[in-house]
Amino acid sequence: MQVGIQQAVFTANSPAVYFTDFELSGPNVGVGTPPAPPSGLTFSAPNPGGSMTLSWAPGTGSAGSLVVMRANKPITGQPAYGFAYAGDTNFGTAGFLGSAGNRIVYVGTGSSATVSGLGGSNNTYYAAVFSFAGSGSSTVYNTASPATNSAVGPGTLAGVSFTLSPTNIPAGGLAAAKLVATYSSGDSYDVSADPTTVWTSSDPTVILASNSHFDIGAGWLEHVPTEAGCRLVRLAEKYFPFFLDSIFPSRYLLARGPGTEHSGADDPPRGYWLDSSRARGTCGD
Repeated sequence: MQVGIQQAVFTANSPAVYFTDFELSGPNVGVGTPPAPPSGLTFSAPNPGGSMTLSWAPGTGSAGSLVVMRANKPITGQPAYGFAYAGDTNFGTAGFLGSAGNRIVYVGTGSSATVSGLGGSNNTYYAAVFSFAGSGSSTVYNTASPATNSAVGPGTLAGVSFTLSPTNIPAGGLAAAKLVATYSSGDSYDVSADPTTVWTSSDPTVILASNSHFDIGAGWLEHVPTEAGCRLVRLAEKYFPFFLDSIFPSRYLLARGPGTEHSGADDPPRGYWLDSSRARGTCGD
């Protein structure tokens, strides 16, 4: 017997189609009756080292429970009828259920599990408990009514590091800031990489903080001045970080070492260093 989906439409924007389940009807085909759902899922005993205990009431008449956890996103995976899964209470090494991120942290007959390998309080962990009946290829799951809940990570803030690049900023200059938080659970979080982070200064007359300073990258660009009817395309290499020399406003200085100052009307835009060996040009008739 072959079982499959009769038709699926694919487009350039949706190259893959996923089906969560389908129904097979026919004589002598039966998959069993799912057990009652579990209930009362709670999180307790957060350990700053990176663990928490999940507790629930197993479904009446069930043979056991399957617990799934996911970091920072709701659970999307469901167990499939006829499959037996293995659990691992270390979140970092537990196997996936369906799409990536849904980790199977417990399978068994108990009503609680202590899960390790969790991160700091900047994370939110979602969990779902599915009851099952039967065993092996005869296993059936109650996927309609899992017990669900969520909690922040158990790790507490242990330290914060703040760095500037370059470390010395001239008056009127710019620098890129990096703020990293570390947690008792051993993980870290780059606060400066989060676009929702809001930077403020206690004294804007001394230093002004702005998110706009954190999207500067390195690479090549074209600087195209027109000189006496000729169009000269100069490739300028930009380095990170950069700042404007406010003592000589017409000159552009990079935190790249000596020999990187340029002046005059044909200078590249602020913060760019001109590579004159990469110039090409054309003149009109």
